[in-house]
Amino acid sequence: MGSQRFANGTFEEISATSDHILKILEKCCSPDANPGCYEKETRELVTLFCRKDSPFPKHPDLDKCCGKGEHEWGLCLASLHYSSEELPSLQELTNEEICEQLKHGAQVFSARYTYELSRRYQSIPADLVLKATKNYVEMAEKCCSRSLSKICFLQEVLHCALA
Repeated sequence: MGSQRFANGTFEEISATSDHILKILEKCCSPDANPGCYEKETRELVTLFCRKDSPFPKHPDLDKCCGKGEHEWGLCLASLHYSSEELPSLQELTNEEICEQLKHGAQVFSARYTYELSRRYQSIPADLVLKATKNYVEMAEKCCSRSLSKICFLQEVLHCALA
């Protein structure tokens, strides 16, 4: 999850990174892919990442990685971290704000929640982030569809706290 590695990156920067990597995987993992596809695309990704006008998120220590070879670059990138003090504080949404964001689509809502959760809890496994996201989205869908959403949210939060 890119937001765990680049916790100060914007949602848009993290999305651009994820989309680019997904395109590489789709292209290079297809049955008719060129055998050198992954290496070529990875080199291009490193070059794009290290450009000053890169659409991808920045990290204060990224320059240390950019001078390395492609295999060392990946290891260097994996070692980059932010301390929790460097992150902006999480602004908790009201029930109304949650429901308003959900109206724009569950997929975008889910992606934004995953982004926020991942960047603040950089060491938890991806499967736990995805499970928490799934539960949060299900709670939002359930409670936002009810006329008494405030009561529903309260019940769901209490249920999670007691579980």
